[in-house]
Amino acid sequence: MTVKPACLAVSLALLLVAGSARAEFFNGRDAFRRGDYATAMKELTPEIEKGNAEAISIVARMYQGGFGVKKDVAKATELFRQAAEKGDPDAAYSYGLARALGDGVEQDLKEGLKWLYIAGRMGSDKAQTYLKTLKMPADLVAEARRAAFSWHLSYEKKAADRLKAEAKRDKERQAERVKAAERRAEKEAAAEKGVANGDAAAPAGDKPDK
Repeated sequence: MTVKPACLAVSLALLLVAGSARAEFFNGRDAFRRGDYATAMKELTPEIEKGNAEAISIVARMYQGGFGVKKDVAKATELFRQAAEKGDPDAAYSYGLARALGDGVEQDLKEGLKWLYIAGRMGSDKAQTYLKTLKMPADLVAEARRAAFSWHLSYEKKAADRLKAEAKRDKERQAERVKAAERRAEKEAAAEKGVANGDAAAPAGDKPDK
């Protein structure tokens, strides 16, 4: 199958846009790790606006520690909450700890424990280790674990529904692209046929006088 130059150009452009978006996040993350906080904030801000949980979590850590920005524990905790709601395990751990201790937010031990268990279910080693050291009433722990399980179940269902919806949209877009390509091919074939018929019907030119 021959790939039309225009189609190839569009495909390459889409890949470049997607690659550029991911590059912004990785550039911001790497800048944060090496202590270049101005670059980190510049690169991560567009990602935060897109709802990138990892980017939100990194900027939360910047506000939590005052790295390149004025320290603001309350803002950090709110950002951790946003990232946790989007499924970031480190943010869930940080938010759970903040809620349990009342750090930058109203203290709520049950809610804090819930988020710590959520973080543990998401695979946070820090949350799993921390929970092993806690000595809490059994009924409080049981309630927090039930709440965490319920939240995680709902989160997984929403994620699955979102993936299904995205797959459906992708399938519909692909079908539209195929139809558009078929229409273009038909128009090009008709145009070529018209040119060929015109060439066949054109009279031979008069021979020049000697």
